[in-house]
Amino acid sequence: MKIVQVHTQAAAGGTQRVSDMVATGLTARGHEMRTVFMYRYSDAYDGVENADILSLERADGLLDKAKGAKALMHYLRRTRPQAVITYDFWGNLIGTAGARMAGVPLVIANQGLAPTQSGTLAVASFLDKLCGSLGGYSYNIVNSTWTDAQYANHPAAYRRRLKLIEHGCWRPDTFLDKVAARDRFHLPQDAKLVISVGRLSDVKNQSVLVAALSHLPDVHLALAGNGPGREDIIRMAQARGLSDRLHLVGEVARSEVYDFLVAGDVFAFPSRSETFGLAAVEAAIAGVPVVASDLPVLRDVLIDEHRQPAALFAKADDAEAFSRALDRLLCQPDLAERIRSSGRSLAQKYDPDQMAARYAALLEGTGAV
Repeated sequence: MKIVQVHTQAAAGGTQRVSDMVATGLTARGHEMRTVFMYRYSDAYDGVENADILSLERADGLLDKAKGAKALMHYLRRTRPQAVITYDFWGNLIGTAGARMAGVPLVIANQGLAPTQSGTLAVASFLDKLCGSLGGYSYNIVNSTWTDAQYANHPAAYRRRLKLIEHGCWRPDTFLDKVAARDRFHLPQDAKLVISVGRLSDVKNQSVLVAALSHLPDVHLALAGNGPGREDIIRMAQARGLSDRLHLVGEVARSEVYDFLVAGDVFAFPSRSETFGLAAVEAAIAGVPVVASDLPVLRDVLIDEHRQPAALFAKADDAEAFSRALDRLLCQPDLAERIRSSGRSLAQKYDPDQMAARYAALLEGTGAV
């Protein structure tokens, strides 16, 4: 089967890493895969085989999104896939509109955000409910039991198409050791190092980690990612006299994510909102003890087969709580090892091959999901 995956932006984000795993797993099962991006956010997919970027300019307004749907329709009419897999609110809506206008018979959407009644995503949330209820999506994927519960009050016609497929989490066979990893990313060899991966933004909430540094003398912080919050983070660190302990490494290539993770002594994940938290799961699987926001979805996802937590949890906006949790893992080796052991075991729970098999069951109509 010829399948096209649709994203809004070409970037080295968690959703894009999920679609890479889906593509790898479905290709291994004999399907022909391509991934198309509405616009280029970074160079993460420049020159990548089986990846196409429709525009170099970002699509912000509704008119731009309508133009994007039209461009995608023409792309899909040229490539003629039998199925389309879409990601995130706007990717789902634009991808479904383009796919249906191009006559694609099977559309699988992925819900990367919980429904919302306020803010800029309220319109997208309403349109998603309408699209899902009217059958725009053939299937509609949620990636955690918590996310599934957020759609409990949606119409029955919408929920009939919901399927729970937890994200897989790919782990390379080999990656750098800590010394080599710190050298690769120009990080201090002898410092206690807290790391985090994610788009620099208000939602990902890296500013609370900068504030936490004020309570952690001699601890350094390394952030991987780019985004609109970068300059605010720099200004905050300067105002607090922390610039010499803050390291912004920029966007890390997909192939080097684990190399960056193993550079850290502790991974911090202060996000205000998630539906899965792939970056935190990747860190746990890499063997880095995790401190994560005390969100119900993260308590759901970051738990091993014995119901033991694979992270310590702290309130997202409480810098002192985050600093205390980070300090515990930095200073209590036995506790860090318990968290590390539970985290590594998540590799079996989030096997990317199992994830791909469940997508294949939907695409092939076996009913095995």
